[in-house]
Amino acid sequence: YGYSVASSVASEKSSRVMETLVVSAKPRNILAGKLLGTAFVGFAQLAVCALFAVACYTLLVPEGFTVAGMPLSFETFTPLNALLFVFGFFLYALLYSITGAMVSRTEDLGSAMAPVMTVNFVAFYSAYFVALIGDGGLKDVFSLIPFTAPFVLPFRLLNESVAWHVPVLALLLLAAAFALIAYATMKIYSASVLYYGQR
Repeated sequence: YGYSVASSVASEKSSRVMETLVVSAKPRNILAGKLLGTAFVGFAQLAVCALFAVACYTLLVPEGFTVAGMPLSFETFTPLNALLFVFGFFLYALLYSITGAMVSRTEDLGSAMAPVMTVNFVAFYSAYFVALIGDGGLKDVFSLIPFTAPFVLPFRLLNESVAWHVPVLALLLLAAAFALIAYATMKIYSASVLYYGQR
């Protein structure tokens, strides 16, 4: 979905559609519309997958079933997991939208997206790393970093006991990072959306 946002912005710039759009709407409203539209599709897909998973769990999974020694259960799922997903989704969607606004051709999008994709890749696999390191303060560090928290913390909340202050502090830091990146994104997007020079 991040690529979808970036590609949409870049394609509108390359086809000069953006020149028409900014006449009738502010750049920040255009960007907000893109993010909300993409989010709706993503959340709808997630809801369908979740319903299918619950149906399969209810009908097919025997009581007491475990995976690698861990019980397979939805009992530990809380609204906090969903909140982390929402913040994480929009955080990375904002970063990808910047890359789309900073290129003049869709052909340049791949190289422009490389830094964001690297951050996304490292953050995603940090959850696997945390699962393997056992107990330790390093888990809390990865749980508090805004870019890794949406990947690491849901796994920890589903599989182990986490001190109450960790998710609370993680959400505060994630919300602060989201607000700062949203502000920076709107500024960068508004300034570069009609720039058609070199990258």
